[in-house]
Amino acid sequence: MGPLKGDYHGGQADYVKKVAGSIKVVGVSEGPMTQGLAVPDYVDIKSIAELNDHADKFPSGIIGIDAGSGLMQAADATVKAYGLKLNLVPGSEAAMEAAFQRAYSKNEPIVVTTWEPLPMWSKFKMRYLEDPKKTMMSEPYYCFHVTSKDFESNFPKAQAFLTRFHIPNDEEAKIMGWIDGGMKPEDAASKWIGEVKGKGIIEPWLA
Repeated sequence: MGPLKGDYHGGQADYVKKVAGSIKVVGVSEGPMTQGLAVPDYVDIKSIAELNDHADKFPSGIIGIDAGSGLMQAADATVKAYGLKLNLVPGSEAAMEAAFQRAYSKNEPIVVTTWEPLPMWSKFKMRYLEDPKKTMMSEPYYCFHVTSKDFESNFPKAQAFLTRFHIPNDEEAKIMGWIDGGMKPEDAASKWIGEVKGKGIIEPWLA
């Protein structure tokens, strides 16, 4: 099923269903994206199914992000499906990345809930654990542009732009990395536009 059929499932679908009657999905802003449980590349474990046999290496449990998020719902389902002994620890994206950074700098084992695109994938040598039960991600995810149902009649040019806008994962991760490094979002956007102008990425958005 294509991403614009109006069948809301996976990801943040629980939130979307609450307002489904008053919104219109007009475009795919980014994706396909992936998510999973990830470890530094120096960790020997290859699969989620191996975590219980090495639970003592991960006394802090599985470091998660915001409780209730789609990623954490998938992680909770994964803990149950694999009968994991590790606790799933909610927090935030920033706290998860900081914990990964600390462990990585000491060459210590750590397992986190994460997704692509995030700048951390370009900062660290890391990988997803194999997920044979496919509980972390049964299919790739997408982000969408969503408007109120009367938006197009009031803002037809903006609606046309949102319908065409789609940013590649690696380009988005680059911008996010600049912002994480202290650049103002508007400056990061201007820098990126300057770099990709004429390369066929933004031109179709403005056609």
